[in-house]
Amino acid sequence: MSERSALSSIFQGEPPERVLLSRTPLTRVLCQISFEPVLSIRSQERVASLQDALRSDYPRLRTEQGSVLSLLPARTSLQDILIWRFSSPAHSYRISLATNFLTVETTRYESRDEFLSRLTAAVEVLAESNVAPSVVTRIGVRYIDRVQGEDDIRHVVQLVRAEMRGMLSLISEDDAELLEAWQEALVRHANTKVRARTGYLPARVTSDPTVLPPSDEPSWVLDVDAFVEDDQRFEPEGIVETVSSLADKCYRLFRWTVTPGFLRFFGGEI
Repeated sequence: MSERSALSSIFQGEPPERVLLSRTPLTRVLCQISFEPVLSIRSQERVASLQDALRSDYPRLRTEQGSVLSLLPARTSLQDILIWRFSSPAHSYRISLATNFLTVETTRYESRDEFLSRLTAAVEVLAESNVAPSVVTRIGVRYIDRVQGEDDIRHVVQLVRAEMRGMLSLISEDDAELLEAWQEALVRHANTKVRARTGYLPARVTSDPTVLPPSDEPSWVLDVDAFVEDDQRFEPEGIVETVSSLADKCYRLFRWTVTPGFLRFFGGEI
């Protein structure tokens, strides 16, 4: 089988059955919808009605100053942006809104149906508000799995495909210490790109501090990001359909990466 056909086989055919993991290593799931800037999102008065619509499920509100890279003809620069953060009572779900993106994320992922339901509600609220975007420029879905602790990592490394281990096999060597190992691949399938990052991180080191806080223990991480960069109207039905397709590609890659033994180790019944 050629390299191209091997890659295509991951994303073609019937989708794998979803297996519930009672001890899931899934630590964060997020979806970000980027759009052409809506400058009025900076206004507290304009965002107030949107907060009213979200407040029953996301009563906690705070603001942050972030920054984005601005690409100008003669130079690049960082521009400050205001980010509105709406969180659920237990902080397990959060909606972030800035002038050019909407993000829905969770650290307590129960099911794809629940995630899509919350995403749909957030997109519909924004679409019906007085700061509704017009054009979507990018939609991305990201699933991050993390296994912590040397003993679990040594076991889990044997339960993923050899193609995804890289130098992780060296973790079992007795006469040398593996300090860090990281690999990344970017795959295109139709109009979708899927970026997979995986590897071993030592204690107090992270691959991305915005979504993966450093741990006091070593970690094995699988970070899958599926995205499309085609312009489309900011219409809830089309957006959610795209997100569902991207989530499917993330799960296909996850299931291709791990063995049945991995699923059983984390409480899956197969």
